[in-house]
Amino acid sequence: MMMDKEKLTLALADIPSGLYIACVKDGEQIDGFLASWVSQVSFEPPLLMIAIKPERNIHQQVLDGAIFTLNVVGEHNKSIMKPFWNGYYEEDENPFETISYRVNAHGGVVMDDARSTITCKLLESHLPGDHRVVIARVLESEIITHEVSTLLHWRTSGMDY
Repeated sequence: MMMDKEKLTLALADIPSGLYIACVKDGEQIDGFLASWVSQVSFEPPLLMIAIKPERNIHQQVLDGAIFTLNVVGEHNKSIMKPFWNGYYEEDENPFETISYRVNAHGGVVMDDARSTITCKLLESHLPGDHRVVIARVLESEIITHEVSTLLHWRTSGMDY
């Protein structure tokens, strides 16, 4: 039976996701991107899944074992997404020059305006399609504010961001 692509596109768009700024610090350079395909996949040990397009600026760093941090976007701070919204930024436009952040004990980048943060390290990865699926072990977490809701995202098309 032939799949109706239009129906599939609409049905996939019904799957909500959170919004996260995934960050890596490599020496003095900090990189990040806006991630939405993130999910917890294990209670014990605590594991997360994040899908990363290979063209993203932190893809290779994560594969090489760099610590990465998911900064959870809350309803209160949608503006922290703006520098990352279009996916890529020029090296001379590094948003971390104007974003308030600190580095935690594991070397994870903690954005001061995030709702919470989860610092992770690669456990394994797979490339089943156009995004790499990274399974990561949680190393540390921090609650910055729970007085606001996590920002949820519904795509208008299940075939595009």
